[in-house]
Amino acid sequence: MARARPAGLRYVTLQLDDERSFVDIAMAPELPGPLPGLESFRRYRPGLEDRCEQRSVTGFGVLGSYGFGA
Repeated sequence: MARARPAGLRYVTLQLDDERSFVDIAMAPELPGPLPGLESFRRYRPGLEDRCEQRSVTGFGVLGSYGFGA
């Protein structure tokens, strides 16, 4: 995303305190917006549901973000 610099998109990946779970948050005026057009997102998306499970976790750390500031 940093290379493509999609206008209006904000994206952050959080690592939960169990150190093996992640939460991705995308914000844009209209979603999915530019995400489907990004090669990195097209590689990430297939099989996502198979890789996910529900967890109860209370803490997190920011691993990376785009458009949310430093």
